[in-house]
Amino acid sequence: MIRTLSFDENNVPVKLDESIPSDINETVKTKQRWISLRAHDDVRRILPSIVMRTQSFVDDLLEEQRPRIQEYSTLEENDETYKVIIVKLPTIKILETDDFQLQVSLMIVGKTLISITNRDHHLFHQIMSKLILRKKSMEINQVIGFILEELADNSIMVSAEIEDEIERMEQNELKGRIRAKGFLSRVTDLKGRLFEGIKDSRADLEVAREIIGDPDMTDVIFEHVEDRVLYLIDQLESQRSSINDLVNIHISMASHIMNQRLYNLTIIGSLMVIPTIISGLFGMNVELPPLTFNQILLFILVNMVISYLLIRVIFRIDRVE
Repeated sequence: MIRTLSFDENNVPVKLDESIPSDINETVKTKQRWISLRAHDDVRRILPSIVMRTQSFVDDLLEEQRPRIQEYSTLEENDETYKVIIVKLPTIKILETDDFQLQVSLMIVGKTLISITNRDHHLFHQIMSKLILRKKSMEINQVIGFILEELADNSIMVSAEIEDEIERMEQNELKGRIRAKGFLSRVTDLKGRLFEGIKDSRADLEVAREIIGDPDMTDVIFEHVEDRVLYLIDQLESQRSSINDLVNIHISMASHIMNQRLYNLTIIGSLMVIPTIISGLFGMNVELPPLTFNQILLFILVNMVISYLLIRVIFRIDRVE
């Protein structure tokens, strides 16, 4: 969905629209604004002059990218250049699918900030609404800093939900509730997605540090963004370690269940030895005490109970030792 946040003459956010200003492609812009787009939107139609004056804009910015700061040049005679900030952070979809990263490209054209995401996300509407509620004058660089902080905070919240999900799986595993086919595959996939999230978050950290060292951004404090991304990386690495522990627990529980079943089979096999021996004796061509069928059955049952108790005592002694 297309959204435009307009600012007044004092650079205070005042209005949020779901439309594109008619003068977006004019060279001179009197007021500051922020336009949020998706990669799926028809950017060529929405921003025709910007697409025309930027080399490889559509082919490069709208495709999957590694987080970085990229400098672009225009096709105009003055060979004007400008920078584009590309970040990629995990969303809650990390628990479901491999396509879980929210990629955001931030670029400044004149007095207009343009953000392009790889998918529509409710977070950008929330950020724009927060900016309006703050009623504070903000330059474009400050808006970028605020966006990056909110993106990092959202990913930290996602990491907390991942932690809760891993804890639930661990508790269910210890209670013996997870026996579904494909459990290890699901956990392994999540581990791989966490690795991808860590890799991209490390690249985001380099972006934040590059912004801090950029002289054009000296009026904005981005250390908070760096701290949040560092915390996010620590959380994701901790959860990846928890995934390894969960796999070990699953394997240990499976081994315990197998041992328990073998133990039960051993007891059953031991109990069957008694009637086998007695029936073998009565089947031999030798003289045996004259007993009725009920007496023989009672004799077998008594011996089976005695054998069972002896086996339990022996196995219990072995466990104690």
